[in-house]
This record gives sequence, C-alpha cells and structure tokens, in this order.
Amino acid sequence: MKPFWKAIFISICITVFTAATVYAQVSMKGWFIAGQTCEAYQSIKKGTNPGHVRLVPKKKYELIAKNKRDYFSANIGKTISVANIRDKFDQAFGHGAGKKINVKCSSGMITELWINLKGEITPQSDVALLLKNADKATSKCRSGVIDPVGY
Repeated sequence: MKPFWKAIFISICITVFTAATVYAQVSMKGWFIAGQTCEAYQSIKKGTNPGHVRLVPKKKYELIAKNKRDYFSANIGKTISVANIRDKFDQAFGHGAGKKINVKCSSGMITELWINLKGEITPQSDVALLLKNADKATSKCRSGVIDPVGY
C-alpha cells in the first residue's frame, strides 16, 4: 500500500472511529473560547448543523454538553477484543459494519485500525453506506491492550 493511502486510511480511521463512538452526551456548565473557526454541530454523528452556525475565534461560548468518553479512551490499559471493536462499529453504522474492520496488533497492543470503505469519499459521504459497500476485512489479531497516546 502506498504511503499516501496509508495516511488516508489512518485519517479516516481516527475520524470514523471517533464519530462512531461519541454519540452520547453529559450535561456541562461553564464557558469556552473558540480557538479557531469551525462548524458548531448539533450532532457530530449525523453531521447536522441547523442554520450553518460557525464558531468565531476568540469569542466566548456557553458549554451545554460534552461527549461521553469513547470506547478506546474508556479502556486505556485494558485488553479489548476485536469482536468488541467490531460490535461498536455495528452499533454505530449498522449490522455488518464491523466485518469491514481490520485490527492490527504488535507486542500484545492494538496499533492500527484499517477500515474498508467503498465509494466516493467527500465531507458529505455517508460512512455507513461506504462501509456497507466495502469488502470484508480479516484480522490476525484477536485482542490487544489499549495504550495511552504517545506509544
């Protein structure tokens, strides 16, 4: 696989898995100041932004809620199975989505997720459909430890 496509896979992996696992909210109180211009999504999972609201740098905004910890963050230092990872993808993107995930391990740790997608990939792409249309993946790894960032 060419380095360019590996980078695309890694980027998609991080984006997709984060989007796949962060769909519950916890109420919060307080304020934050935007560091850069970005969309103010009502739903990260669905990509909805009614009114096309954008945050303005250096402007103060009230906190409403935050996303619950994602599956990997909640399991740092623990061993998780490939079956559990695939179940999370099924829950987020529909039955069979987890079969499109190849989990790579090294020295007992999960090191990579390769996600098979098929179709035109744009900011508006339906990830569930890209997964549905993709080829199934095989994974030699069966489980691994989740290490903190910086391995």
